[in-house]
Amino acid sequence: MAISTSITPDYSKGAPVSTATPVFTITIKVQSLNQATETPSSNHVLVYVVIGDGELTTIPNSKNLKIACNGITGTDKISVNLKNSTRVLDCDLFGRTPNGSTIQIYYTGLIHENDKLKAFESGESNVADFNDYNHFNYPQFKLGDGIEDEYKWLAENSFIGQGRFIKDEEGSAYVQYVVSILENP
Repeated sequence: MAISTSITPDYSKGAPVSTATPVFTITIKVQSLNQATETPSSNHVLVYVVIGDGELTTIPNSKNLKIACNGITGTDKISVNLKNSTRVLDCDLFGRTPNGSTIQIYYTGLIHENDKLKAFESGESNVADFNDYNHFNYPQFKLGDGIEDEYKWLAENSFIGQGRFIKDEEGSAYVQYVVSILENP
């Protein structure tokens, strides 16, 4: 049975394209990395990452959306495919707003390894920057009771983040995402 062509989208005016407006950053400190399992026959490795500290910070934007959240901790379970050099992210984080309300940040994502990322991981470089390789996440938010009204937009929208790895002056590793809100035109 074939799908009816009557439901095919009309692209005569172009494909629908969402707009992406940068609204905040997620910055998280890598506390520890643990290789949990390796399965050579399937070319997969599972890496467990502990996030020690982090924050959400507003990027000034035309929508006047704001966020303040710090003390972010949590974990990322990364499935590494050694055959095609990709990493699938499965991150679960928790932080608090200035009034003490909890924000849960959950995201999946994908990283494609290349030489610049490998140089960062081997210590040859202090940054694998935003445009050096493909590193994206898709954050979702759950808000605790008593959340400030000005932050409720987090649970009502779709987002995409573009990431990078960077080390501070003491050599601590961080993951940082510039996160954009997605909207239909």
